[in-house]
Amino acid sequence: MQRELLTALIQKSSDALAKLTTELGEKATWQPLDKGRSAVDQCVECGYLSKVMAKALSAQGQPEFDRDKMNALKAENNTPEGALNVLAVGRDILLTAIADFPAESWDIKQTLPWGEFSFFELGMFIYWNNTYHEGQISYIQTLIGE
Repeated sequence: MQRELLTALIQKSSDALAKLTTELGEKATWQPLDKGRSAVDQCVECGYLSKVMAKALSAQGQPEFDRDKMNALKAENNTPEGALNVLAVGRDILLTAIADFPAESWDIKQTLPWGEFSFFELGMFIYWNNTYHEGQISYIQTLIGE
């Protein structure tokens, strides 16, 4: 049940991010007030975090977030096409890790700086993060009239 739920939610939220970003076209690189985060930036982040979570699931260990790696990935993929590719690759890697994750291990807890979370809850974080960014990108659409 947990595997199927995570798979469906992550697929759906990733598809929604890709659709919103695609609809923006070249405006996907636009930043509110020239300071905010573009849709491209947010898609790369979501793809990167999916890969981080996939690695944690595969190793049954803690997620290893590296801001420098994420920022380098953003710099290398600063177009809609690049960002959508990072998002799709991250999603696919995560979905494979979810498919391979042992069913009996979903409830094992990991202690992170902000609390204790099961592997299932860590997987749900990716869904939450994707849907949060869906809202952010939808807001960008309203600002530019798309």
